[in-house]
Amino acid sequence: MKKISIIGALTIICQLLFSQAEQRFTAYHNSDSSIKSSEGTYLYGLEEGEWKYWYEDGSLKEISNYTEGKLNGSVVIWYPNGQKKNEGFFVFNLQDSTYSSWYEDGKLRGEGSFDLGFKSGLWRYYFPSGKPYKTETWDRDTVTIIDAWNLQNEQTLTKGNGTLVKYNGSDTASVSNYKNGELNGQFKSFYGPGLVEETGTYSNGKKDGRWIKYHPNGNMASDITWENGGKTGATSFFYESGKPKISGTYLRDKKDGYWEFLNEDGTTYMKGFFVQNLQDSLWVYFQPNSNQKESEGTFSEGKKDGVWQFWYPEGQLWRRGNYAMGEKNGLWTTWFENGQKLQEGEYVLGKEHGVWQDWYESGKIKDKGEFLEGKMHGEWIGWFENGKLNYKGQRKDDLQEGFWEYWSSNGLPREKGSFKKGIKHGKWEAFHLKGNVESQGSYSNGSKEGLWKFYTEYGQLIREMNYEKDKLDGKSVIYHPGKGVMAENYYKDGRPSGEWKFYDESGKVIKKMKYQNGQRIE
Repeated sequence: MKKISIIGALTIICQLLFSQAEQRFTAYHNSDSSIKSSEGTYLYGLEEGEWKYWYEDGSLKEISNYTEGKLNGSVVIWYPNGQKKNEGFFVFNLQDSTYSSWYEDGKLRGEGSFDLGFKSGLWRYYFPSGKPYKTETWDRDTVTIIDAWNLQNEQTLTKGNGTLVKYNGSDTASVSNYKNGELNGQFKSFYGPGLVEETGTYSNGKKDGRWIKYHPNGNMASDITWENGGKTGATSFFYESGKPKISGTYLRDKKDGYWEFLNEDGTTYMKGFFVQNLQDSLWVYFQPNSNQKESEGTFSEGKKDGVWQFWYPEGQLWRRGNYAMGEKNGLWTTWFENGQKLQEGEYVLGKEHGVWQDWYESGKIKDKGEFLEGKMHGEWIGWFENGKLNYKGQRKDDLQEGFWEYWSSNGLPREKGSFKKGIKHGKWEAFHLKGNVESQGSYSNGSKEGLWKFYTEYGQLIREMNYEKDKLDGKSVIYHPGKGVMAENYYKDGRPSGEWKFYDESGKVIKKMKYQNGQRIE
């Protein structure tokens, strides 16, 4: 009896869990929820079982079956007029078994079979009139044409031999020739009546010989030679205006040899050599719509290799350096437009390494320091253009570390103190423009901490303030410049707290206030 009770309880629990995991879902086209758009069941968040979909007018659009969120089973789709559009089957998202499609008036459009996502076996297609269009067989990705008819119901292809005409409505879209089920002979496609899109020939199912594409205005778009299904020899592409766009050569379906790319105004925007589809040897790039070079250098196996130079739009040398198989390597120099050096230093395998220097446009030194594997490391010094020191300190892994000093352009100190991993830490002093101390205090991991003193530009103490984690905390004293105390204030966690006193220049208390939790209470 006890065993039966346990089994019954487990059954109830499982049913409850399943009911919680299974959710019925309905979506609507409109805000008043009167026209459904879809309806079905989710199981653990995935579509499960039969799902229905409707058009906005309420007519049925689709019925599909799912297992664990994947199409599994029959799928039927209808036109808005109620006629079937297509019907098929899926096995976990792969189309399988028989498939049929219809025109909107109900006439059969095509029928065949799938084998786990691939068309398989015999397929038949029909014109909107109901007359046969073509039959073909499929073996995974390989198709063989068997028979075909034209719009006049004349058989144009029999047992794999003849002509296949494709249509866009009643207009001819393309004409292909077949031999033994494979494309063979002349091919021609059209934009519309009398407007040729492309011409060429096939041999044993592969493009062969000269193929020409045209723009809709009749001008040539491309001229490519094919051999056994691969591009070969001289190749040209053209703008719609008829002007040259790209020219080059192919070898065994890969770019090989000299290629040139042009703007529509006739200027070249890049030119160089390919070897087996990879850029190789000398390449030159030009400024937009200009004969002025933008950059020039060599490639090896598709990667920049050797000396490269870069220019400003007006022709002045901008940058020069060396690449090693796509990585900057060796000395790199950058110039201002007036010819003065802007920057210079070494790369090792794409990363800055060793001493680097920057200059002002006047030629005066601006910055000097060292890199270690792409990161600033060691001593760094900066100067103003007048030659006076700007800053001096150490860096580690790009971050300021240890004692740093900063100066104003007049040579007087501006700020000095210590860093820890790029954050102010320890004693710091800041100075007025005339060199007198402006403030003194300490930082802890970037936050003001402890007693800070502030001075006027004439050296007179004006404030003493205590901080904790960058917030005012404890006693603060404000002074009459060059004289006695003006005010004594207290803070707690950045907010006024306790008794505040204010004094006149003689030292007499002239006002008192009390604060609690940042609010004045007296």
